[in-house]
Amino acid sequence: ATLADAINQDQVPVFTTAAGNLATAFNNVAYSANAGATDADGDTVTHSITSGSLPSGISINSTNGMITGTPSGSSLGNYSITVQAATSSATVTRNFVVPLSALPTGGNITNTGGYRYHAFTSSGTFTVSTGFTPSIEIFMMGAGGGGGSWVPGGGGAGGCVNIDSPASFSTSAQAYTVTIGGGGSGAVNPGSMAPPFGGQSITGGDTSLRDASGNYLLTAIGGGRGGNYNGSGSSAHGQGQNGGCGGGRGKADYADGTGVQTTATTSPLGNAVSANSRTYGIGYNGGSSSTNEGYGQEGGGGLNNSERSNGSGKNGIEFAWVSALNIGTNSGNSASSGGYFGGGGGTGNHSGGSVGSGGVGGGATGYSNTGSKAPSGLSNTGGGGGGGGRPGGSYSEGGNGGSGVVILRYTV
Repeated sequence: ATLADAINQDQVPVFTTAAGNLATAFNNVAYSANAGATDADGDTVTHSITSGSLPSGISINSTNGMITGTPSGSSLGNYSITVQAATSSATVTRNFVVPLSALPTGGNITNTGGYRYHAFTSSGTFTVSTGFTPSIEIFMMGAGGGGGSWVPGGGGAGGCVNIDSPASFSTSAQAYTVTIGGGGSGAVNPGSMAPPFGGQSITGGDTSLRDASGNYLLTAIGGGRGGNYNGSGSSAHGQGQNGGCGGGRGKADYADGTGVQTTATTSPLGNAVSANSRTYGIGYNGGSSSTNEGYGQEGGGGLNNSERSNGSGKNGIEFAWVSALNIGTNSGNSASSGGYFGGGGGTGNHSGGSVGSGGVGGGATGYSNTGSKAPSGLSNTGGGGGGGGRPGGSYSEGGNGGSGVVILRYTV
């Protein structure tokens, strides 16, 4: 025998993963992390935890050292463990930490395409827990404004705040308040021939995100209401109102509403508008390239600033990153079928003639040939309400604006 034969050359196991934090685990979410070791000699390695403990629901595989399972019911925090890897002739240990946190909660949650989405179609709370504070992408629509009545302008779409990749919004551990703006009411049935020919329509509600102290972090401004034909009444009835996107005017003598999403520090409803709400905001003035009859009324503003003819509301735009949820419309303005949002409302007609169409993205068409209420903007699109008409002595009320929406997403 030689000296080399007498020397034991058996190798000790080597851990695959460096000491310290393993991947973060989340309650009620399947987990997997590698705490295993390999042996160069091919000896069988047995793994065990010699000190500390894992969150309830996960355990270590003695053969390969994988920590797997679905944690549930354990307190959030860091779980420190010592893993031992042993062969018949050698033993090594390494210290690891398994952080346990909770994923954010709130809204309707969907996991698709490698992202976790939270969609708020009504007001609620977005709660972020200690240990996982993701940077998020965020899309917000203010509610659409209501349409006017009797030679009416269309309601403006809500303003938009869109912070998507490569931009993001930082979160911290707290409960955020999400407020979804309600659609503005259309102008009511005037009930008589006396000016101002119909009660005023109403601006759409603001959609906002506030921190736990109540500070406004982001605000998507509600759309401006559409104007009425005011006769000898107040000019306030004839003008389109300012909003996230401006409402259309009700008569040629008066102005279309101005879109103020990118400029306002306070919304028309009195809510604070942050710098980020303006920087990442979208919103345009009311108005069409031509009116649909001689009185001069025009369609509501939308997120696409290209003017349309015959009193039609301006179109909205498509946001591809939220289209998978089918909350917005498709390019044909069909509800719940795509990622278009923010279409303006179309005008009505005084005398039973043609009306303006609603803009793609939830805008409503106007009415002319009926005494019933004009169509409303589609829910959760921020679309403007259609203008009502006065066909042959019947009075058609303006349509309501569509409500707002908030969509968040992040990677886990």
